Order: sequence, then C-alpha cells, then structure tokens
Amino acid sequence: THPRPVRTDVPVQLIVALDDPFVSPALLDGIEAVAPDLHRREVRGGHWLPRSQPEEVASWIAEHVVAVAARP
Repeated sequence: THPRPVRTDVPVQLIVALDDPFVSPALLDGIEAVAPDLHRREVRGGHWLPRSQPEEVASWIAEHVVAVAARP
C-alpha cells in the first residue's frame, strides 16, 4: 500500500505511441523523475506498435544502443 520510490540511472529510451488508447502519452509525463537519463521518442502508432511496426521499433532500439555505447 506504500510503494517505495524507485529510480534508475541506466539509459532509457521511451517509445511513446501517440495513438495508444490504453497507455496515453499523458500517463508517461514526469517519468524523467525516475529515469533521468531518458530519451523520449514520440511516434504515430497504437498500442500494438511493436507488432505493427517491428522494423521501425527494432531500428529505434538499435539506434539507442549505438548512441549509449558511443558515450565516453
């Protein structure tokens, strides 16, 4: 009933499906408080974005991994 605050310092990419009727973009506002190393990517798509656009999702993940790996 009293969850502890959580925080992560690992790099996080948040892919926000702008047309998702179940997880609205507003639900994700403020997530930077728990994941300060956050890259937010807003895209047109619905709840099943990974299924409807798998190539795009995979390329966004790959881009994020490359960018994080290139950090000093």
